[in-house]
Amino acid sequence: MYIKEFIPIRRVVLLLLMLSIFASFTACSSAGGEEPEPTSGQVKKSDKVNNATTVRFMIHGYSDIFSSLANEFSSQNPDIKIELIMVENSMYDQLKAQKLSARDVEVVINFQTNPMQNDWAKGAIKPQFQQEIELGYYTDLTDMPYLKIWKQSALEDSSMYQGRVYAVPFALSALNVVFYNKKIFRDNGLEVPETWSEFINICKTLRERNIKPLIVGGKDSWPMLMISNAFVAANETDLPSFAKQLWTGERKYNDEKSLKIWKMAYDFSTYLPFDFDRIEYASIPERFANGEAAMLVDGSWQAFSIMDKNPSMELGCFTLPGYEKGTEPIQLSCKYDMMLSVNDKSPNREAALKWLEFLCAPENYKKFAEEAKVIPVADIEVDNEFIKSLAPYMKNPSSAWEHVMPVHSNVKLALFSSYVQYATLLGQYRTPEYLADSVQDEWDRILNSIN
Repeated sequence: MYIKEFIPIRRVVLLLLMLSIFASFTACSSAGGEEPEPTSGQVKKSDKVNNATTVRFMIHGYSDIFSSLANEFSSQNPDIKIELIMVENSMYDQLKAQKLSARDVEVVINFQTNPMQNDWAKGAIKPQFQQEIELGYYTDLTDMPYLKIWKQSALEDSSMYQGRVYAVPFALSALNVVFYNKKIFRDNGLEVPETWSEFINICKTLRERNIKPLIVGGKDSWPMLMISNAFVAANETDLPSFAKQLWTGERKYNDEKSLKIWKMAYDFSTYLPFDFDRIEYASIPERFANGEAAMLVDGSWQAFSIMDKNPSMELGCFTLPGYEKGTEPIQLSCKYDMMLSVNDKSPNREAALKWLEFLCAPENYKKFAEEAKVIPVADIEVDNEFIKSLAPYMKNPSSAWEHVMPVHSNVKLALFSSYVQYATLLGQYRTPEYLADSVQDEWDRILNSIN
């Protein structure tokens, strides 16, 4: 989408349609039933290899740093052996459920998906993490000593259920980061914007000077859903309250305040490249690093890929601003990756807890964060310039909208439940107001079905 007035309406509305994350966000949730407690004859004996207890740790990445830390741990604890089990992302949740049930794993990774169920969101999907907590799979970690250096808000937003902590979030990923080329900004006399109008003026100035303001990888669809989180975070300061008020009917998707979000998306889409919906996400780091555009709205993880492609690039970042200037910049809108949990049903539970406590020790967690190049969730200093530059935006990070808004189990009631369905909507919505009204109409159907 290049210039709003010269392009087909199909392109103009594509990003707006991506914002259907408002109404509902498709998520996978495995079914879970009650599982009987094992009898004494069914409980597995502690696994021993050469008189050492084996702790099986399922991971989906970062094998080098975990291997290094495992070797260091075993040298200090020769009676415990760490076995890393590498599993592809696509198979992880399914295999994790099987191994937890069979007591064939001690430490697993959970992913932040849908929020925990609550009484005001009737009929919402119950996330797999909550199901597994209720089945008694996970050890209560609330009183683990090193959790005192973890951000309390991060624990509440990610791994706490009924006031107890059942996982340690190990990495934070922000979904509302705007990367910018400092040289392009400097050469054109531009400064980091503090309001939405300033951001749009930057885009307009760059366009007038034949410089692409923005680039995104829209071909894969999900990056556009991710960006929609940034628009919500820029306009709503209390996402949990916003979600609750939508479910109770106190707020509307098309009320005056919500409409600002749809309009923001419309303005943003105006300055995207004409072919943004054909740009592969994997190509984005190199294209941006080579100066193809002045700004990139993306997840925080892209910083390291960008610098790998062009180490000499002057890379800056800020969070997507809102309509009004606040006392401080918009805080990071996050998802919490790699939440580590201990299988409470494993006979090797105590050894697993010892391994987890080792990983959470400040000096070891610092090693992990620096080598894995992730934003730390604990209160530690890391030697990375990009992460240090995020300090103004990390005072009070919050979960992204997709991890706050409950998803109704009957997602078929909403045309906006999945980006897969956007193809059926293209070309139908010519204004932000019309799209907002249509979203509210579908949302009313969901609420009516509940009542």
